[in-house]
Amino acid sequence: MLKTKITFLLLVVLSIAAIYVYYSLDRSFLLSSEAKKHYAQGDYKTATELAQQAYDLNNYNRMAFTVLVQSEESLKWKKYIEETRKYLGFIDKISYQDEVTKADMLRIKMIVEVSTASYAKLDQNNRLINTDLKDEARGLHRQITVIRDKLFK
Repeated sequence: MLKTKITFLLLVVLSIAAIYVYYSLDRSFLLSSEAKKHYAQGDYKTATELAQQAYDLNNYNRMAFTVLVQSEESLKWKKYIEETRKYLGFIDKISYQDEVTKADMLRIKMIVEVSTASYAKLDQNNRLINTDLKDEARGLHRQITVIRDKLFK
C-alpha cells in the first residue's frame, strides 16, 4: 500500500516537472506569456507582435490567439481615443478664435462625422477589451455627440 502511494506521488511529481519543463522550453508559450504581460501593461502594439510570433510558432496556442485578438481590438480602441483627442483639440482651437467661419464649421462637422463613424465600427460587445479603455472612448464619444447635437441639430 505504501509502495503504491509513493509510486503515485512520484508519478504526479514527475508529471508536474515534465509539464514545467515543456512550458519552460516551449518558445510559443514563453512568447504568449510575455505578450500577456505587455497587454496587461497597456502596451498593445508589443503584445500584438509577440502574440503573433507565438501563434505563428504554434497555431494551437490558445493563449497566443486570445492575446492577439485582444491586443488587435485594443489597438483599434486606443487609435480611436488618440484620434478623437486630436479632433477635440482642433475643435477647441477653432472655438477660441475671434470668428468661426463657415469653413471652420464644415471642418467641425466633418470631424464629428468621422469620429462618430469610427466609434460605430468599434466592437461594443467585446468583453475582452479593458473596461477603462472602453470607458475613455465612451466619454470622448459623448463629447463629440454633444458638439454634434449643439452645433448641427
